[in-house]
This record gives sequence, structure tokens and C-alpha cells, in this order.
Amino acid sequence: MESLVTIPPGRLGLLLAGTLLVGACGRESTPVPQSDGKIPEATPPMAITSPPTAPSADIGDAPLTHAKPSLSALGQAIVDALDANDEAALLALTVPKEEYERLFPALVSHPNMLRLGPTFAWQNQEAENRGDRATALRRHGGKGYAFTSLEPTAREERSGLVVYRKPRLTVTDAQGATHELRILGAVIEHPASQTFSILAFVD
Repeated sequence: MESLVTIPPGRLGLLLAGTLLVGACGRESTPVPQSDGKIPEATPPMAITSPPTAPSADIGDAPLTHAKPSLSALGQAIVDALDANDEAALLALTVPKEEYERLFPALVSHPNMLRLGPTFAWQNQEAENRGDRATALRRHGGKGYAFTSLEPTAREERSGLVVYRKPRLTVTDAQGATHELRILGAVIEHPASQTFSILAFVD
């Protein structure tokens, strides 16, 4: 499961259902004649509150804390952590809670996520990341892979950030065969400091 900010399907479904319900309540309906044949006066439609907008995304020039100076350096560190079967090392390459809250205005991509706020959004993100890191180690840990490349695919410009969705991590095994490890959901770049960090894993 990937995304710059992740909500479990059940919660997101409830939130979206609530939004759709409000929209349905605001829809005009066809008047129904009363028993005397008269058409009742139209009732003013329910007022719909505009969804919130993200605050100004000034994330500053401070470098990302759990970061590397390039995509290649980040990729090498990821493969080293996998080879060592080291979950703590993978966590040390991932955006931590305090930094997620700092970057939240630039990461938020849906009004419902803005309503949840950065703390709850990070808790959901990290819960998914924890499981996906464990899956990555179970599938690829300790296999002696050599890092080949970490290449961007989809690229999104945000305020003060660049988000790379599903970057391609390629490794070589002991027999010289190449493999693409599909374990990354999103990597972020902070151009002002030229630092790169993992935002989300995928299973």
C-alpha cells in the first residue's frame, strides 16, 4: 500500500462516505405535490462547508534528518540494511514523526487527510511502514545483494519537496543476475538541502 500520506481503507471509506453524504444532502430535489394538489415552496438547500485547505507549506531549509545526499546513496544504504537484516537501519532511513509533522503541509494531498492532522496521519503511515519493512526483510534480508541503482519513476513537485513514487531499486545477486526490489512506495527529496529520505514502503 503506498501513498505520501496513507489512511487504512476502512477509515478512508468512512471519511469519503461522509463527504458524499453531505454532497447528496445538498442536491436539489423535485418538489412533490401535496394532497391538495399544490406544490410546496422550495426549501433552501443545505449549506455545504468548503473543505479545508492546507496551510502555507513553508518547510524551511533544514536538511532531512533520516536522509542521504543522493538517491544512489539512499539506495546503497537500503541494500546494506537488507543484507544485514537490520530493521533499525531501515527505520533510520525513514522520515520520523517530528519531521513528518514539519513536512505535512507539503505532503497533504486530500482534504480528509488535512482534517485528520499530522500526528494521526503519521501514526497511520508508520503502522503501514512497520509491516512493510518487516515484509521487505523477510523476502530480501541477508541475501547478499549488491546495490545497482535507485531510479526515479513518477515525480511530483510539492512546495519545497519532490516526491518520487515507487522508485525502482535494482540489485545484483551472487550469480550476477539483476533483480528489481519493489519495496519502496515513496521517496522524498528536499532540494534546498539536497537530502533524500524514505516516506513509504510497500509490501
